[in-house]
Amino acid sequence: ATVTSDSGEISDLRVVSLVNVARRVANERALRKSETLTASVIDAMPSSITLLDANGCISGGNHAWLTNQPPAYHVGSDYLSAIKAGTLPIDGSGAERIADVIAGRTKNFSVEYHLPNTRTVMKTLVHGLRDSAGAVIVHLDVSERALAEDALRATNRRIDSILSHVVDGLITIDETGVIQTFNPSAEHIFGYSEAEVVGKNVKMLMPERYQSTHDESLGKYLAGGEAKVIGRGREAFGVRKDGTEFPLDLAISEFFLEDGTRQFIGTVRDVTQRHAVE
Repeated sequence: ATVTSDSGEISDLRVVSLVNVARRVANERALRKSETLTASVIDAMPSSITLLDANGCISGGNHAWLTNQPPAYHVGSDYLSAIKAGTLPIDGSGAERIADVIAGRTKNFSVEYHLPNTRTVMKTLVHGLRDSAGAVIVHLDVSERALAEDALRATNRRIDSILSHVVDGLITIDETGVIQTFNPSAEHIFGYSEAEVVGKNVKMLMPERYQSTHDESLGKYLAGGEAKVIGRGREAFGVRKDGTEFPLDLAISEFFLEDGTRQFIGTVRDVTQRHAVE
C-alpha cells in the first residue's frame, strides 16, 4: 500500500513492514540460539541444577538432575513439600528459607549435609531469580573437599597432641620476630600462657641486653647474610613472666609454609638445674 502526504510525497508501507518482520525474525532466531546454547552448557554440568517456580514446584532441571531423581523430585513435583517430608536430608526449616528466597524476602543461602548411610557430603546453593518469582537450586557433591578437610583436622589434632607432650619448649615466629605458636612446655618454662604471647615479639622472652642483638641478627640473615644461629644449638638466657632470668639451651630452625612464608622454630630447654650442678 502507498500513502500520499499533504506535500504529495508517496511512501511504500510494505517495505517498512517487511524490514520490521525480518528484524524480528532475526532477533527471535538469535534468542533461540542463545537459549539452546545456555541449555546445552547447563546440561553438560556434572552438578544437579533445579528450577523452581513461584509456588516452589519443580519447573525444570538439567540432565544431571532429571536423570537421577526419585519421583518426588520430577518436574511438576512440590520441592518444598518434599523437603518438609524428609525425602531430602535438609533440615525442614530449609523449606521456609527457600520459600523466602523465592518470594524475594531474603538473600541467597547455602547448606551442607550428609546423605544418609553414606560418606557423601552435599552442598545445596539457593539463588533467587532476578526478574520473576522462583529460584535456582544447585546441588554440589563436596565429598572430596570434606574428606580432605577431615584429614587435615585429624592431622592437626595429632600434631597438637605431639607438641603438647614434647618436653622441650617449641616457639615459632615469623620474619618480623612475632610469635605464632607457643606449646605447653614453653608455657611451663616461661610462665606465660600461649594467649599472652602469640602476636607479640619474641624479644619479650629475652633479657633486655640481648634484644637489640636479636633484631640485628635477624635483619642481616633475612637480607642474605650468614646464618650464625640457624641450624645450630647454643646456650642463651631467657626471662620468665615474673622477671627472673634463667639459662637455656636454644636451637633455631627455619622452614617455609605452603604459600612460601618463612618462619622460624626455636626449641628451648631450661638448664637451670644443670648449671646448679656445675
